[in-house]
Amino acid sequence: DAKNKCASIGMRLPTREEAINAFKSGETKAWESDGDGHWTSDEFTKGSAYYIVVASGFASHYGASEDLGHVRCIK
Repeated sequence: DAKNKCASIGMRLPTREEAINAFKSGETKAWESDGDGHWTSDEFTKGSAYYIVVASGFASHYGASEDLGHVRCIK
């Protein structure tokens, strides 16, 4: 689980707002080498969370069991 992965190294997932702001500032260009979709800490519903498409800044959601997103931990 993405949240636990970040917590295990003393970090956290960005919120959806933080990820969108990172896209707007150009920061997510560096994330593209890891893949396009990155998880955020914001839940959509129980068992699903938002992720951001770093190429477009689009935020969507998937079930937590779906391995569609990459993890970018922040402090």
